[in-house]
Amino acid sequence: MRFAFRRDLRAHPTVRLLLPLVAALVACDAPTTSDAAVPEARVSPRFEPAAEPMDFGAIPFPDDLYLGASGRVALGALPSEAGSISPDFPEAIRQALGDLSGFSTVAPVSSRPFAPPVVK
Repeated sequence: MRFAFRRDLRAHPTVRLLLPLVAALVACDAPTTSDAAVPEARVSPRFEPAAEPMDFGAIPFPDDLYLGASGRVALGALPSEAGSISPDFPEAIRQALGDLSGFSTVAPVSSRPFAPPVVK
């Protein structure tokens, strides 16, 4: 039975060419939703550069704008600094980052949470 099927395909080369096309068309389905119904998102990261030392989250981190005049990382206020476990913890973080002369080439980018756009 299998041999007869192969012989039929060899006898009709157009069947060999049309079979994948028919399979692809059957597998495709018409889109059920329209992109017109989805509102355009207007989200952008916060970018508010300031004088040195810049607060964390003023611009996406890491960025060379966080480097001070000495070429070392210089951070101002850290998020949740007022509610830290120890009053020395934020200063220890700033000091540890201040020992760095740059950022990792594979570091993830983080930014401060931002409010969604106001829809009018």
